[in-house]
Amino acid sequence: MASGLSGDGLWLELRGTTLYSPFTALFSRSNHTGQHLQFIHSSGLKLVLDFPLYCRDKHGVGFHWLVSEQAQVQAGQALLHYDKALLSKPGLSFGLFLRIAPHSKIQSIHCRAGYHQALQDDLLAIQLVSA
Repeated sequence: MASGLSGDGLWLELRGTTLYSPFTALFSRSNHTGQHLQFIHSSGLKLVLDFPLYCRDKHGVGFHWLVSEQAQVQAGQALLHYDKALLSKPGLSFGLFLRIAPHSKIQSIHCRAGYHQALQDDLLAIQLVSA
């Protein structure tokens, strides 16, 4: 499902129709389709979200952006409404691929499988390097 993407990450199946900012950050998307999203926290932590590559073939149809291509966003801010039915492929779960860019302060990242309620449940636990 993450075909064409490199690096370790998580596949997140999306259940709703709105994408929210995971934390206060500088937000950017790389193209008009918004297939590649990036959040940079003030600490330097960089989180990358990629919708499936086949979404690019829709040329932006099915995405209704609520923020500009580059914006300072707040934790929990609505960023995007997406048409899950239009963007889904038969037989495949619809979601996105989440990656955290390497950072000198991160020792390890832990995650549990299962359902996570957006903006309520922690998805990742990041263990920092001891000083």
